[in-house]
Amino acid sequence: MALVAALQQRWLTGTGASTFQLMIPILGTVLLKLLYNGLFASGRNSPASLRAPSIYGGLAPQMRKILDRMPMLSKPENGPPFLMGPVLQLLIFTVQQQVQEMWATQQYQFVDEHIEVHLDGHESSQDCVVLSWLKCKALPEDAPIVLIAPGLNCSKASLPGTAAYKALRSRGCRVAVFHKRGIGAPLKTPVFHLFGHPSDFQTVIEHIATRWPKAALHLVGYSSGNGLTGSHAALYSDNLPPSVASYALLVGGADYNFAFAPPRRNFWSDVLLDWGLLYFTKQRMLTPNADVLRAADPVGFQRAMTAKKMQELYQVCHKHFSGFPPEQEARINPFSKGCAVLENMRVPLLWVLTEDDPVMPGGPPDFWFEPLRRLEMTALAMFQHGSHLSCFRSWRLDRWVDQLLIEWLDALGMEMESRTT
Repeated sequence: MALVAALQQRWLTGTGASTFQLMIPILGTVLLKLLYNGLFASGRNSPASLRAPSIYGGLAPQMRKILDRMPMLSKPENGPPFLMGPVLQLLIFTVQQQVQEMWATQQYQFVDEHIEVHLDGHESSQDCVVLSWLKCKALPEDAPIVLIAPGLNCSKASLPGTAAYKALRSRGCRVAVFHKRGIGAPLKTPVFHLFGHPSDFQTVIEHIATRWPKAALHLVGYSSGNGLTGSHAALYSDNLPPSVASYALLVGGADYNFAFAPPRRNFWSDVLLDWGLLYFTKQRMLTPNADVLRAADPVGFQRAMTAKKMQELYQVCHKHFSGFPPEQEARINPFSKGCAVLENMRVPLLWVLTEDDPVMPGGPPDFWFEPLRRLEMTALAMFQHGSHLSCFRSWRLDRWVDQLLIEWLDALGMEMESRTT
């Protein structure tokens, strides 16, 4: 403050350097403050201020029993290791994820299925999505199945974060990864959606349910994969195969209209979304499918490749390549009406968010919380820290979100056993 006051005095008296020179230390101070806030944890993450996550909704007795069986939801958080702030966690996690992606094919083997999909009312939309099965030992027909929807530009090798594979396999689960159009295999037709089409997800779910009718099917989303799983939950809650047992939305998920321009966006949100994510989306989604997209709509493809903002890129891709006219967006974006669309859920749904997520600072919009408090089979667990899926809990850089997923599946298994007996 003293620095700012001194500069103001020099400005008012007309003495000293030029306006640009006067602004340099001010901008430098602001930049240092932003760096400090992003790279180092704030005082609210001190041991004395840490608390258990806040729980919204989950009012149904069945859902309450499940939540009560999850220790991580009732005890104070550990806090980030080494007082790391959310941006520093995310930077380290990005490096960790890149390493995991390089070694994924050596650590894990997969069997890929190509499943034909199409959009209702769109004759030229037929394509295929890739369903990748993690190889495991022989399992019984009723072994639980975990179907994962990865993040925006992620695949079976990234998700983001592949540490959960080992834990899920040790629990005797079959694990499958859903790859939306254009990610698991090159596009055959110029139809794709950055978040994935819920109808394609439903086709894959029905395929799995038909193949293993005795197995409980748990649907899990990571990051923007929560947009797909959450939209599917809202759109298909009345048409779920009997084997669908739960949804888990892990750190992310929002109205598509604001997903890349969050209401509480800040400096770091702009950097991460409009620089990092924008670059990787063009490189991993658009460039590999350039021939098909450019041939079908050269103007739309050029607009997408020259987009300067991530939200602009989403809107361009939706307009030119989603397969739906803009007025039908609600069909694949039910969250445009808020989370009240989840009030009719018939199976348990756990949504996990972090307050310090630089991609979605402070969680969903304020007007979402009142409907959330009334939901019965849907619960939001809001953690204080975790950044965007880094969720480090120790110096070993293991993630609490992976442990939370295991607790969720264990609690569901106990509830299913108690209901059976």
